[in-house]
This record gives sequence, C-alpha cells and structure tokens, in this order.
Amino acid sequence: MFAVVLAVSCAPSAGTPPAAEAPPSGPAAAGPVATVPSSPTPSPSPSPSPAPVPSPVPGPFDVDRAMAVVTALAGDIGPRAAGTPGDEAARRYVVAALRTAGWSVREEVVPLPQGGTTANVVARLPGASLGRPHVVVGAHLDTVAGTPGANDNATGVGVLVALAEELADEQPVLRHPVVLVAFGAEEYQPSEPRRHHLGSQAYADLRADVVVEMLGVDMVGNGPTTCLCWLRGTDDELARRLAEVADAEGLSVRAEARGDISDHGPFAHAGVPAAFLWTFDDGVLHTPADTSDRIRAEDLDRAGRLVLAWLRSR
Repeated sequence: MFAVVLAVSCAPSAGTPPAAEAPPSGPAAAGPVATVPSSPTPSPSPSPSPAPVPSPVPGPFDVDRAMAVVTALAGDIGPRAAGTPGDEAARRYVVAALRTAGWSVREEVVPLPQGGTTANVVARLPGASLGRPHVVVGAHLDTVAGTPGANDNATGVGVLVALAEELADEQPVLRHPVVLVAFGAEEYQPSEPRRHHLGSQAYADLRADVVVEMLGVDMVGNGPTTCLCWLRGTDDELARRLAEVADAEGLSVRAEARGDISDHGPFAHAGVPAAFLWTFDDGVLHTPADTSDRIRAEDLDRAGRLVLAWLRSR
C-alpha cells in the first residue's frame, strides 16, 4: 500500500485576476492531505491443473465391421494368391483400413520361391517399436488360386481390422504393445519343394526374440465351436489361457493340438508361446465355393470377442 499526495498550484500574480480560484500554496496553507489507496497487487492466479485424461472405455467387438472386410476381400477382390494382382489389391485395401484406424503401417517384402514377391502388412500404433517386446495377432491375407477365400482367410483379416479400430485408444493400457500382421504366402506355393507359411516365417526370423506371444486367426467364420489349437509337440500355455478367457466369456471352444497348419507354426518352432483360432474344416476349403454368403456372423463374433477379451486380460 502507498499514498499519493495531491499536488497544489502556485498563487496568481498580483493584479492578475485568476481565471479560476486556485487553492493556496505552501505547506502552511495546505489543507488536509488526501490519499488515494492503490489497488492491491493481485496474487498470481494458480496454474490450472491439466484436465485428467479419461481412461479408454472398452467397447465390444464390431462384428459388422469384420463382416464388411470379408465381403470386400472375398467379393470385391476375390482370389488373391501370393504374388498376383489380387494379392496386391488386397494389401492396398488392408493398408488403407489400418491406417484409417490410426495405426502406423508398413509392408515388408517376402520373396516367393517361384519368383516374384508378396509382403506382410505390419501395423503398430505410433510410439510402439517392433524391436521391443510385443504381442502379435496375425491372419494370412492370401488364398489358394481360384478361390475367393471368404473363410480362408478373409475372416481372420476381418478380425484384425475390427480389432485395430477398437484397440486404437486402448493400446496404452495393455500390458504389451500389440502388433497386427496380415501375413503373405501362408498357403502352399507352386514350387518344388512345396513351401508355405513364408510370411510368418519371415516375421519370426526377424523378431521371434521380442515376440511375447503370437495368436493366429485362420478360418473362424463357419462352425459352432472355435478350436484353440497349438502346435503338436510344443507348449500349450497360450491355448490354456485362451480357454480360461473363453470360459469367463461363455464362449464355445475346444482346445487341441494340431499339426503345422497355420501361421502360428514358425513362432511355436522358435519357442514363442503360440496358438491359432479355427472353426475346423468347413467342407469348401480351397474351392470356389468359399464365398462370403457362407460366413456366419455369430461364429466370426465369437473369435473376435475371444481375441479382444484375451488382449484385455493379459
């Protein structure tokens, strides 16, 4: 607080009428001193607390989105044998879908034994590193020549895309980052010797040492029970935990060992806990009759719900 003394003027010269009467000057003549209180110095406003970041609200698996992907791959694009124009068109479609969902996507080239190339479509959320521990959820994108491959395996890719859209804001609360991979060249190639699982083998060769677990999704759209399959002769740890999740969710599943019949194989051989989901042979495998009208939404939903619940429970 400080005071301001009001200034006073000098008396006018003799004989000069004042234009206006002025107060007398000098200390003796000065009247009471008026003070004007200053405004108190304002206290600095406290910095606003940052708004709390809301925790992501877990949503349900979007089976309609997964079904739309099946229709696009098997109906609009059709056969997509590795290295063909259909294969390339399918990759473009999946890359666009994953990027739209907010994921960082890259294609990793996979040479084919008959000549030419295909690629793995590898998606991660910004900030996640492929060189650090992560969980892989994968599904193969290719088909056998001449089949539209609705169940084998547009269904698995449909699950990946629907998962990408749901997990985009949940990744920070998951125990390990999730990497989604649409593998190339899972099917046997027209070469001698016959070779398959080329895309998943390439990924395992590069990163098996940082893959915490691998779950494949292959043919999950036609059958009342989902197989929790693991590679015969390897650890069934992941299949057993999936069974616990399925039981808690009330899902119809059956756990059993199988041969090296899907993309989990290269990971299991490398010592990674691995399994794959499957609704068993549907009778039209690798034929032109594997069309999207045969895909049952309830079976596709069961697989998607199981993968989502498993990732959230890890």
